[in-house]
Amino acid sequence: MSENFWENADRQAFKSPESLNPSGKKEDLVDNLIQRAIGSAGRVKDNRVYTGTILYATYLSEKEFRQNLWPDIVEYVFPSSKLKKSNKTNKIVNEYIVFVPELCGCLPRPAAADANKFFEALYNIKESGKSKNNSLESLSADLKNTKNAERYLKMIRRFPRVYDATDSDLMTDRLIAMPGSTAVAVKFPYEYDTSIGVVVQPRSQ
Repeated sequence: MSENFWENADRQAFKSPESLNPSGKKEDLVDNLIQRAIGSAGRVKDNRVYTGTILYATYLSEKEFRQNLWPDIVEYVFPSSKLKKSNKTNKIVNEYIVFVPELCGCLPRPAAADANKFFEALYNIKESGKSKNNSLESLSADLKNTKNAERYLKMIRRFPRVYDATDSDLMTDRLIAMPGSTAVAVKFPYEYDTSIGVVVQPRSQ
């Protein structure tokens, strides 16, 4: 692993959201004028797809996910059009904290010199089963011997959380991969909220 944990994440190519459509087409310019009139021009639009680097992975049962997440997010992860009434609740939902350069670049993050050890400690706790539950908020005591751990936990809680589903008897490669080694395409269903999203296939951009 690189000495600079953030090297790969910072190298991801990205394009900042634009407030003006550069096509010059009349319908695009009119749409932009309407956006300005209602005060929404220049804001991040809904369904924008980004590339994010996974920092932390855990999981919820399908039941927990449906109880705790907004209906719109549940619909993205479990589209009702694809479910049969006879289906049993036999899924787990992977929850990832991701670093997206466009959204997180200006936020405080674990120092490059400490990040490898911090995220490795998170990973090792998860793999060893020492943590009493899957919640990131529960890990402060388990990380008491890790440098600046409590401060770094507060930092990464501000990063987006994204979700995808898999069969309960399967563990995805992403879930067990070392932090910082896996990139995913993520989509945020709400127009101005990029705190909670879903994992999508890259081709859906």
